[in-house]
Amino acid sequence: MLVCSVPLESCVRRGNAVHITFSGTVVPAEVHLYKQRRPVRARLPRPLQCARCGIYGHATATCARDRRCLRCGKSHAEGPCPSERPRCLNCQGTHAANEPRCSSWQIQRQAAFLLAASRGKLTRRQALERAQTAAKGKQSGVLAATTTRPGHSFRDALKGRANAAPTSRTGPAGTSASASTPSSAPTSADDPRDTVMAALAAALRALLNSVDNMASAPKKPRPRILQWNVRSLRCRHPELSLVLLQREYDVLAFQETRVREGELNLQGYVSYHAATACTLNACHSHHCNSASHVKGRSRASLYVRAQLSQAAIDVRPELFAPLRYFPTPAIVAEIAELCTADFTMRELRSVLDSRKRRSAPGSDGITYQMLRNIDSSLLPQLLAAYNTVWRTGELPASGPTSRGREVRASVQSYINAVDYFVSGIGLELSAEKTEALLVHPNPLARYQVARLSLRGCQLPWQRRVRYLGLTIDHRLSWKPAIAEIRKGSRNIARVASCVLAGGKGCSPVLALRLYNAVATARTLYSVQLVGLNPIQWESLDVVHRGAVRRIFALPRTSPVGPTLAETNQLPLSLRAKAGALRHVHRMHQTQQGQQLAIRLLSRPNSGMGRHALEYAALVPEMPHCGWLPIPPHRDRGLEISTTVPGGHDPRTPFTTFVRVSDEARLIIARHVRSLHPDARVASGTPPRVLPRTGLNRRARAFLLRLRIGCSRTADRLFRLSGSGNPKCVQCPADETIDHILLQCPGYDDHRRRLFGAFSRLGLPHLCLDELLFPSAQHSKVLQAFYALLDFFGDADLFTRL
Repeated sequence: MLVCSVPLESCVRRGNAVHITFSGTVVPAEVHLYKQRRPVRARLPRPLQCARCGIYGHATATCARDRRCLRCGKSHAEGPCPSERPRCLNCQGTHAANEPRCSSWQIQRQAAFLLAASRGKLTRRQALERAQTAAKGKQSGVLAATTTRPGHSFRDALKGRANAAPTSRTGPAGTSASASTPSSAPTSADDPRDTVMAALAAALRALLNSVDNMASAPKKPRPRILQWNVRSLRCRHPELSLVLLQREYDVLAFQETRVREGELNLQGYVSYHAATACTLNACHSHHCNSASHVKGRSRASLYVRAQLSQAAIDVRPELFAPLRYFPTPAIVAEIAELCTADFTMRELRSVLDSRKRRSAPGSDGITYQMLRNIDSSLLPQLLAAYNTVWRTGELPASGPTSRGREVRASVQSYINAVDYFVSGIGLELSAEKTEALLVHPNPLARYQVARLSLRGCQLPWQRRVRYLGLTIDHRLSWKPAIAEIRKGSRNIARVASCVLAGGKGCSPVLALRLYNAVATARTLYSVQLVGLNPIQWESLDVVHRGAVRRIFALPRTSPVGPTLAETNQLPLSLRAKAGALRHVHRMHQTQQGQQLAIRLLSRPNSGMGRHALEYAALVPEMPHCGWLPIPPHRDRGLEISTTVPGGHDPRTPFTTFVRVSDEARLIIARHVRSLHPDARVASGTPPRVLPRTGLNRRARAFLLRLRIGCSRTADRLFRLSGSGNPKCVQCPADETIDHILLQCPGYDDHRRRLFGAFSRLGLPHLCLDELLFPSAQHSKVLQAFYALLDFFGDADLFTRL
């Protein structure tokens, strides 16, 4: 979306730049492209040069000359140029003819710029002459502008001829005499302006002399530096010796040297190597500075010529930077106390809840999400381990543990127990349908870890399993499930659009019901209670909106809110929210469910925990559960009573008291409706949808585009693409639906018939909403839409809009 204060004629993207043509002569300093401020710079046109002969002024397609090489200027066969030295065929320089450094190319570039800036006032010949004159003036040093007083120019004053008298052309009998005697000092009879100019020239001459003296002073030579990614200096040492024989360098900066300190020395240079970790296993220091420890291979090395002064760098001030920046004894003591204090449980919870990203497992195989999802009862142990590491400064010894084997043994015992129980009741578990998923930090563990077994059949470790319609992989994320749901929904939308058969099949409403019955139901069954992030819900909503637009033949740029309101649809995320809130309400109807819902309130980071908190905010009163407990199982059959004792007794009092929980479903429905992206639906006054019968698919799609506001009018196409003309074809005003139906004088006859049809039906027709959203009986509304379609058909606008 491009926003500009000046009208545009065209906007074309070429590479990383956007070429914009403005209307008129005013050019803004900046434009807003997708809400980002972008500066506007003048586009310098390139000279028109033929790629066949190399001559400027014509295109390659219209060239009739012989082909010449642009590198050497000769006429040889096509292919690589055999000449060793290039030669320009325009300026005879030692470069190719199409290089920008060519003097002819620069003159042609200036001529093209003058021709474009003149806006048709100059011809190409005149622009080329002006460019050549300017180039010759720069080479000879002659100024193009002249003064109005000959002999008193600024150049003459600077060269000491400030008081030169003008040449006299009057003389006796065709003779001419000239007097140009310069004077060193002005007199009282001279012009005062000449006096000021002479003083200014004297000051400039003194300044120029001082500049010349500064320029003539010897400059200190800059050091010669060689930067090289050697990739093992030991292998490149012969090549480096040849380079140093050809030229002398003061500093050699190498990367990826892979040498130890003192292993490779260069004669005449002092070596400096980057500090690396020591190779001793017993040393656990983060930065080992012990000289007795053997260091590893360095990746960066610096060699400085020995004749240059070598400065020793003292790192002690950097190590004691906190003491230098905070010299107050009280602050230093406070810092020491803070560093010795233990972490608190509040700080630990804050750190775990601050980051939501996933991390790669470390050397101990623990990921960040494992620490974030740890049980609350284990947090004190985790805090104690953190404080122990903080006080001692040493990490505990890590290595393979038997925890994984214990977990797999426990799972195997449960599999055997379940198989024994199922076999005891006459059923049998299928080993072919049983899948096992391994969650391990090592991706190769599924080939190395022992497999589980079911009645002697080994279960191979799967990377992705499907359970209750939900796909889960070894990463324990919802990404594969979302990807599979999106793919399946697109396939079902394709099938639903095929059922329409191009307007000869079922109605769009029935096709949308088919899509919702399969794709939407599958989505809500899978991830309705899952804690997806807003981006994942938006990806599912995009697929749902795409299916709605495809079924109703709407463009991709139709507004989201009006599109869903006209098709009587809710976003998929809102439907899932409503289902989750109703599920929490059903949990509150039983005593055991209430206990589970109360436990969910303590898990605000989970999906069901957020829904439970939202339900508690909507229905603050706890529903009353007066249900009788289920009797225990007995051998004799249960007696079912169809009447409530005392329920039909006339002496039983009636009550009109209504609890908040009694209308919880209505509260949830109103809450979800208030979140609808369309303001009319959110306020409780949704638009009346089109009649289900009486309109074919093409007429229904046309009326929907009019009601939604995504018809192809000239004004909308200009706003979306930036090209074309937003004006109406009948009048100079902008073409919009409101202008066509109510204002344009070119459609007065068609408008008169439209208003007459609305008047005969008893419908108002004063504004656009009354024409597009008539409020009457079904038969009258259908006739009103017929009259509206006749208006656009008679005006030849049905196909274009």
